[in-house]
Amino acid sequence: MSDRYQALANSPLAGGVVKRLGLPVPPRLERHEPGKPVASGAVLVGSARGGRLLDPAVEVLRSARATVETDPDAGREDGTRFGALLFDASGIDSSERLRALYEFFHPVIRRLAPSGRAIVLGARRDDLEDPRAATAQRAVGGFTRSIAKEVGARGSTSQLVAVAAGAERAMESTLRFLLSTRSAYVSGQVIRLEATGPEAIVVPDDWERPLAGRVAAVTGAARGIGAAIAETLARDGAHVISIDVPGAGDALSEAANRIGGTALRLDVTDPGAPERLVDHVAERHGKLDAMVHNAGITRDKTLGRMSEEQWDAVLAVNLTSQEGINAALLERDLMGAGGRIISVSSVSGIAGNRGQANYATSKAGVIGIVDALAPVMRERGATINAVAPGFIETQMTAAMPLATREVARRINSLSQGGLIGGGGERLPEHALEVEAVAIDRDHLATYCRICGCGLRESAVPPTYPHVLAFPLAMALMSERSFPFPLLGLVHIANRIEQRAPIAAGSRPTLRLWAENFRPHRRGRQLDLVTEARVDGEAVWREASTYLRRGEGGGDGGRSSRADQSARGEVAAVWSVSGDVGRRYAEVSGDRNPIHLHGLAARPFGFPGAIAHGMWMNARCLGALEGRLPGALVASVEFRSPLRIPGQARFRLRSEGGRYALALESADGERTHMVGDAG
Repeated sequence: MSDRYQALANSPLAGGVVKRLGLPVPPRLERHEPGKPVASGAVLVGSARGGRLLDPAVEVLRSARATVETDPDAGREDGTRFGALLFDASGIDSSERLRALYEFFHPVIRRLAPSGRAIVLGARRDDLEDPRAATAQRAVGGFTRSIAKEVGARGSTSQLVAVAAGAERAMESTLRFLLSTRSAYVSGQVIRLEATGPEAIVVPDDWERPLAGRVAAVTGAARGIGAAIAETLARDGAHVISIDVPGAGDALSEAANRIGGTALRLDVTDPGAPERLVDHVAERHGKLDAMVHNAGITRDKTLGRMSEEQWDAVLAVNLTSQEGINAALLERDLMGAGGRIISVSSVSGIAGNRGQANYATSKAGVIGIVDALAPVMRERGATINAVAPGFIETQMTAAMPLATREVARRINSLSQGGLIGGGGERLPEHALEVEAVAIDRDHLATYCRICGCGLRESAVPPTYPHVLAFPLAMALMSERSFPFPLLGLVHIANRIEQRAPIAAGSRPTLRLWAENFRPHRRGRQLDLVTEARVDGEAVWREASTYLRRGEGGGDGGRSSRADQSARGEVAAVWSVSGDVGRRYAEVSGDRNPIHLHGLAARPFGFPGAIAHGMWMNARCLGALEGRLPGALVASVEFRSPLRIPGQARFRLRSEGGRYALALESADGERTHMVGDAG
């Protein structure tokens, strides 16, 4: 589900209110997109005296085509921020020398860009014989965790990478991950790299697809975190075996097909499950490069109220199944050099949690599996690790009580839950439909009167079906799966294709869905598409484009219509009454407070009430009645708000059977809407 408070707090309308009230503002994190550079800006590097990791780290940066900077004053005069700060602390061998951290980070920490990275390279304490050096290196972890909490408000992260002696040349994949947007929700962590021989270091041909040619298996892959893990592995080039219980068959098949993987219906608690899995791997692929144990369940009760079945079920799925699968894979020698086992644990397994004695026991046991098998995997040239996710936005967490869910979201350094499935900004994949909508003649007459349209039995105004479908739009945008809250979305464009007029006596079937989620120079934009069918034939289609302001990233936005339309002749000057917003809200159902009254609009940054964009659209097309054909295409872009009460000039120019139009302020200084119709 989406974090509606985060979206609200970052919206241009409500954001100011949230800040004035002193409420937290969870930052928008820069998420991974193919082709993005490893570092979003220059990487400032430094080292404590005696450090051994800076030179190999700089080699990695140059290999990743990052800009390396050694001067902390670079760009200070023009306000340039650093994309990352990287410091080699491996030479710090006493508490007195910890001051090197302060001296490097203090002058530049406030120049770290939003969604920036602070990375400290340290030594593995196990390698250090001097107690003072080991103490100092342990202290570095406290520093990086604190920095994570300080920079998290801007969406930035901080990590410590503890590099064993002999692992200096094995840092590349770790540094690329931590510097990039792939690690957007990873912060305050300590990553430990063990020594390895050069033969174990594999450099992929393409860092965008580092798993090309590999085979990975993921349990619990039908939905949620498991499906997102499978998608990520497939995105990075792996062929994925998606595994889930037979009851999840349809969802599992859909998830596997979406990524071009293989669906394997398997109950991991079945005694024969390990053999079935290894037989599948041996017959189809010959080996397995990565095994991700994600399958997990909860059966929460305090211990005194917990049944035997609730205890046994959680331990069987979350822990015992992993032991059986790991043993089968190793016994059949299907995971050799370069293999990876990744187990999903939980913070409950580290800290415990009331009412989750069974779950916490199982997840602590997962960490125990990793500790026990690490030496075995090392001998094979392979690795095993556990990941303990924080609060992740899933169907399971969506079912939590509101207060519990909000606290869980806000307690980490980034003040938000983790997102699955491409950053969590996905549009609902379903459509909403209502059949045989009756057109109320009184409602139609009121609409025409407010919008200045002619009332005809043979054809409703081309903008009128937008009003009929408005309840569907509100329903879709109010769903938990919709990525943004209603409040803060800006209607920036509308396109209507009418293949035939809709008679007032017809009963159209309306279908609405969301599509075309894409970047905009001021944020992200999407289309709500509505189709009207009469007697089974599609006669009308509309695409309303909405903008969610934020960090821009695309070329989408304003077209070149403004200059062309502005050259049209002034066809009319309209006086717009102060109550037109309330009247249109009543007939359309669009009761956004910015349209209703000046007092309601001011908390959202407007000096007074403004007219609805679709009222402006209807008013302009209404002025063209008698000149537009029954089959038409009308496309408009909404520019600056039209303050009400006020005056507006309607400009018009004929262009080969089409009309270029514009609505502007009475003095011509501001363009409220531009478009064309015909």
